[in-house]
Amino acid sequence: ELRLWHKAQVDCLVAAGADLIAFETIPSIKEAQAIVELLKEYPDCRAWLAFSYGSLFRDAVEMACRSPQMFAVGVNCCHPAVVEPLLESGREALGANMSWVVYPNSGETWDSKNG
Repeated sequence: ELRLWHKAQVDCLVAAGADLIAFETIPSIKEAQAIVELLKEYPDCRAWLAFSYGSLFRDAVEMACRSPQMFAVGVNCCHPAVVEPLLESGREALGANMSWVVYPNSGETWDSKNG
């Protein structure tokens, strides 16, 4: 199901001539695996995976690094304070040909009463 959902998006992007695709705010390794498998159908497509904050970040980095189509892996939509610990947890798993991609939020917290 995840693969089919992403396929519709990737089909449009590839048809439009995108030379790289950013898959961001990925919440689980299961979804990332679906993306990696799907990209095999598009051998000329390069991509990165940015995960939302999670405790299995090192495992996610290892999985992403197994794909020759991935050139970066990282985190987004997270508090800036968690970035360094997350990257440190995945440093040993980062492949030699891979880069980090990081774009945290502004560091603000959500107040349900005031927005």
